[in-house]
Amino acid sequence: MANLIVKDASRLGREYLQVGYYMEIYFPQKNVRFIAVNDGVDSTVENSNDFNPIRNWANELHAKDTSRKVRAVMKMKAEQGERLGGRPPYGYRKSDGDANTLVPDEDTAPVVKRIFSLCAAGNGPKRIATILTKEQVVNPSNAYYRKTGKSHRGLDTTRPCLWSSNSVTSILNNEVYLGHSVGLRTTTISYKNKQRVERPESERFVVKNTHEALVFTAAVPVCCRIFEDLVFRADHTVIELVVDVSPPLMSALRRLRPLVRCG
Repeated sequence: MANLIVKDASRLGREYLQVGYYMEIYFPQKNVRFIAVNDGVDSTVENSNDFNPIRNWANELHAKDTSRKVRAVMKMKAEQGERLGGRPPYGYRKSDGDANTLVPDEDTAPVVKRIFSLCAAGNGPKRIATILTKEQVVNPSNAYYRKTGKSHRGLDTTRPCLWSSNSVTSILNNEVYLGHSVGLRTTTISYKNKQRVERPESERFVVKNTHEALVFTAAVPVCCRIFEDLVFRADHTVIELVVDVSPPLMSALRRLRPLVRCG
């Protein structure tokens, strides 16, 4: 590459140190002529580069300020129980009249209800995944791909009916199926590092009864001890669970247990 032409320096990047490295070290070493049209920067004209450090620093401050404003808006939406975009949870779809409202998906909602029913019958995530795979139920990633045509990370179209225990645990662990919205579940490390990480539960926002539930909890006489009576109601049928369950399933049940009223 002999020449690199951009509209302005911010198009190259807004990370002060990284942009400075390219402009001051990398491009000269590779004999690349860098031109930022609106900023009047031309690496072959020495005087045009004098304000590059200040300009790059200002561009980074703009990115930082924008990130702070976006985070504030996302937090406000989460506090109000609004969806923050992205793919609807398995078992739901976006409402035809309002893309921010979840409604049960006619094809996948019954599968979610059955997963909770199998759980209540004493089956762990691995066993449930085996049952769904054997019955050739399309897994969440392929169900979304077939409905929307949109590809995403983790999609394997060669095995559309292969379920994993992690997928089942994720469903059992998600309060969205109780009709609640959980906002700010993940975040980025910083405005410079876009890697997504899980937020602590104390920093998440749970707004109850924002959409139709697929699974309900019911009051039971004894529900506060591990391996004691725990009741889920799927399709309005009360099922008792008095079994020793696997650790992944127990983790999911512990998350839901505070939502069950103990008598």
